[in-house]
Amino acid sequence: MDINNVSLFRTIATLGTLSAAARKLGLPAMTVSRRLASLEDELGVRLFHRTTRSVSLTPEGEVFLPYASNLIETHEAALAAVATGESGLRGVLK
Repeated sequence: MDINNVSLFRTIATLGTLSAAARKLGLPAMTVSRRLASLEDELGVRLFHRTTRSVSLTPEGEVFLPYASNLIETHEAALAAVATGESGLRGVLK
């Protein structure tokens, strides 16, 4: 599962429209739509009810949202944990 698509899902859920998410992320609206469709295909469920002006979470989307937030937070924590180790010693230990 692509963590960037999960993050995109959370951004759409927070902002309420695909176009607002696209503007915030600096992506074309078509890219946002395709990445969301890719995540939905991977999960095998629709995450949003779409209209021309807004989106709303489906029951499956509501269930997935807290898990998506946990995935993103865990990913960020893992990156931070690794990044703090970069200033330490390096090389091959013999």
